[in-house]
Amino acid sequence: MRTVIPLLTGVMQLAQVRPVHLSRPFLINVSQPHLVDREALRDALASGRLGGCGLDTFYEEPGDTTDPLLKFRNVIITPHLGGSPPQNWLDDIEELMVNLARELN
Repeated sequence: MRTVIPLLTGVMQLAQVRPVHLSRPFLINVSQPHLVDREALRDALASGRLGGCGLDTFYEEPGDTTDPLLKFRNVIITPHLGGSPPQNWLDDIEELMVNLARELN
């Protein structure tokens, strides 16, 4: 069972939502990082109220290696590519090579 929260204007602290049917929920954010209050997320992870989280975007771009969320073993952060199929990576590499060849010629 999952809890889906619609995007509403002014909703900025989704990390504080606690579904009652789960003892330790897992938060997955594949949208914008500011939708989840970072301090509330860190507190929920540190206290064990949240079982873990998956973020498909960093709070700062490029990712910050000193981000306190990275110290948690139950946190996965990807650079907004977690939902991309492998074919997209091939297209990106092809585009990179074509642009590189154009600049070198």
